[in-house]
Amino acid sequence: MRVSVVAGPDPGHAFPALALCLRFAAAGDDPVLLTGTEWLDTARAVGIEAVELVGLDPTDEDDDTTPAPRSTSAPPGWRCSTSRSSESSRPTSWSPT
Repeated sequence: MRVSVVAGPDPGHAFPALALCLRFAAAGDDPVLLTGTEWLDTARAVGIEAVELVGLDPTDEDDDTTPAPRSTSAPPGWRCSTSRSSESSRPTSWSPT
């Protein structure tokens, strides 16, 4: 089976994605890793096909200074649990109903 694994260029994303690709390959699948250019040679060195994931470079329109809003309502068919010991009412887990 052909499998695409997509990972951002940070090591915390790229390394687990590469490990996942290696597991897919060991199971007989045909993985391809899409990630930042700094990890392409590393992936290829261990026999994993790797392709540049375009669009990762920051632009002037990017605004990472404002945190994304967090939802506190569960999607349809899911329930939200919050930690009683937490100071916030943010969800701590989601589970199917």
